Amino acid sequence: NWEGNYWVPLNYPRPDYTNAPKGVKFSPSGQILETVDFSKEYYQNITAVVEQRGKLFLSGLFIPYIGQYELEYLYH
Repeated sequence: NWEGNYWVPLNYPRPDYTNAPKGVKFSPSGQILETVDFSKEYYQNITAVVEQRGKLFLSGLFIPYIGQYELEYLYH
């Protein structure tokens, strides 16, 4: 984002063989700033999380659409 922070997609395996995808926001120095859990909406691997104008956009290799999240609502 404009502050130099960046998002990394992480996929945690669950006991039922599905995934629990998350997005992790890092500072330029590598400090974890926040984590967002996407497992309620996604069970497949996500491979991209991008922040743009107060929104998070995410998708994956086998997801035929782009998810959009308002950051304002994720924080409340």
